[in-house]
Amino acid sequence: MDEQKMNCADCGQEFSFTPNPNFTRKYCPACGQKRKDSWKQKQNQTLPTANTQQASQPQASIKEYHLTDEAIRSNALSSAVKFNRNENISIDGILVLAKTFEKFIRNL
Repeated sequence: MDEQKMNCADCGQEFSFTPNPNFTRKYCPACGQKRKDSWKQKQNQTLPTANTQQASQPQASIKEYHLTDEAIRSNALSSAVKFNRNENISIDGILVLAKTFEKFIRNL
């Protein structure tokens, strides 16, 4: 292919290049390298995410939350029902499972 001459869009300097049908050239090699380096630098910068912001804030432990006995039993029973939604288990089996969940919730 024949070399072509063009003026750089950044510095205005005339430069020659071999045309590439997949890549239209706008900048001289020096300005193109500067732009490429600044682009790479921007890609390597990390922005603070929600996870890093949450990590800097103190977390409340599970022990700080108090549930009443009624709330514990209600949560345990609803968990047992959800756990066995697709299975045919007797009411006694669900109650045994609810007791197990209740013990688990109390020991958190």
